[in-house]
Amino acid sequence: FGQLMLALGDSKVQLLIENTGDRSQDFLTRLRGLLHAEGYPISDDRIFVPALEFWSTFVETLVDCMCSDDHQAQPWVSAASSHVVEVVSGIWRKVIFPPAQDFAEWDSSDRIAFGDARKDVADLLQSSFTIIGSRLVSSFADLVLSSLASGHWLELEAAAYCLGALADCVAGDTCDESLHTVFSSPLFHTLQQTDSRLPPRTRQTCILLLERYAEFFERETASLPAALTLLFSVLPDAALAGLAAKSIQRLCSSSQQSLASESGAFLDQYSMLSTRQQIDCLASERVLGAIASVVYAIPDDQERLRYLDTLLSFVRQDVSDSLRATSSLGIEHSHRCLVEHDVSNVAEHLALKSLRCLVSIGKGFKAPVEAPIDIETERLQALAYAGHRELLLETQSGIITMIQRLQQSFPDNGEVVETICTIFRTGFSESEAGPFVFPPDIVANFLLQQGPPTPRLGLFVSAACSFISSLGKSPGGGLDLIRSNLFSWVTRLLQQLPEPDSDTELAQSAIEFVTRLTTKCPAVFLDPGLSGSAEFFYLFALRVLDGREPLPKAAAADFWRAAETATAQLGPLLARSLIKNIGGGGARSELDKLSEPLKKMISQHSKSRSWLGDALRDEHCVGYQVTQQDREAFLKKVI
Repeated sequence: FGQLMLALGDSKVQLLIENTGDRSQDFLTRLRGLLHAEGYPISDDRIFVPALEFWSTFVETLVDCMCSDDHQAQPWVSAASSHVVEVVSGIWRKVIFPPAQDFAEWDSSDRIAFGDARKDVADLLQSSFTIIGSRLVSSFADLVLSSLASGHWLELEAAAYCLGALADCVAGDTCDESLHTVFSSPLFHTLQQTDSRLPPRTRQTCILLLERYAEFFERETASLPAALTLLFSVLPDAALAGLAAKSIQRLCSSSQQSLASESGAFLDQYSMLSTRQQIDCLASERVLGAIASVVYAIPDDQERLRYLDTLLSFVRQDVSDSLRATSSLGIEHSHRCLVEHDVSNVAEHLALKSLRCLVSIGKGFKAPVEAPIDIETERLQALAYAGHRELLLETQSGIITMIQRLQQSFPDNGEVVETICTIFRTGFSESEAGPFVFPPDIVANFLLQQGPPTPRLGLFVSAACSFISSLGKSPGGGLDLIRSNLFSWVTRLLQQLPEPDSDTELAQSAIEFVTRLTTKCPAVFLDPGLSGSAEFFYLFALRVLDGREPLPKAAAADFWRAAETATAQLGPLLARSLIKNIGGGGARSELDKLSEPLKKMISQHSKSRSWLGDALRDEHCVGYQVTQQDREAFLKKVI
């Protein structure tokens, strides 16, 4: 019968919203009652999810009506809104988890469906926030406090889950008073208790609240120390370490200015956790990145570099242990991940951990995205670390040395290559000097050393593409030489390929690199010493355009769209390749890409008609089944 009621309700949603009569109101009250059937959703209560879907539709329709100018002042808005308030005020009880032993006995599909039902409840709460407003946050904050006071831990988890679901709806400081009552309550003290009375799931959900409401802590900095103390205290708990580390990273990055003076305390805390083997690899990466973002906010350059060196010392120790493991000397320090997990290759594991920690630290040292942009970039670059250039270069040299030693020790590991490229990329987008903003000649020299049999060379070429972009269009003999050397290096790598399809990643990255170089600094190709390399590359790009691999082929099409000089030199060959693809050699999905260089050729080159006409008459480009009349018609349409 409940399904019949819901079917009727679904067909009359708009009418039920706008009708304030007793029959409609009574029917809506009965539909609300379907949300409160006995038992847990899915396992016992089968009507809950369909009823939830109806009320989600009801709320969304009501929101649409309220947003309309014609309906804002209608008398039925108040009545319909009151039903929504009643729905959300009691629905939170349906997301309470059953006791752990009972939940473990559920069928796996029921457990998954219960989790999905909780997500649907969260979606309904978010939709309802538009109608109810900050009162919704206040009500769930009160539920958190009452559940905490009574020691009903499963209810506390449900209330915290619902409160966390509303985080994305809260704008500004409108709900700070309610949030302050939660975060200044004994909640943090309770979560730090190590006894077993608090279920792990409840602790996880409550700790997740800290990350969800990171913006609150950014405004209420007085609450930050207690929050971070809690998060660091639960890092040794394997079940909570991931969540805690993620929350630490979010809070530190959003409040780095107010935390900068506590950099030393952060480093001491991490050192203690590391020494006691109380932090795993993933948590280490995140926490080191979090501390790096705090250290970045230190105003004094020398002090900032000093703290960074302490931060890097943890990475140097991991690098040392990795290298010792490769030489069978044995590692000097034990690591939690090696104790708790069966790691088949200890040296490789520690090497990757070291490199990922460098990535995390490098990202922590990036300027905030929301920071004001100073158009006097060159002046900023000149002033940053102006009095401590030697110390900065020493720090950069230490980072490069760690990278080189690990690559030399693991020359066949593609994951090592990928992570190294990510480290370099962290500095490419920065406008100021910094520890991970390596001098162009250092980056170029490192890239130029790469070649077969290094795995995944395409990643290094892709990094070179980003590097070229970071140089911008700045002239100068040194930068021009770097661009020329990198172009020669890329073509040498391509010349060693048996066929363009032998390494599609390298082929695609190389073509994208030259396309970027063509766009950013076309003067490079005027160097007479590069004429041989340029000629080889142009022919290589044509071969790729004739190939079957979709990604390199798309990159080649982009290159020929941008390369006007090359098109002027090799117009007939390019026309043949394009006509061959359009005439059936290319896939239908590739035609949009292939049409771009064709349009550019026609608009920029007066000889394009002749080139295309010759290609259309070539039986190797167009099948014999295409008549001469059709070929001429095609030429007339495109010219």
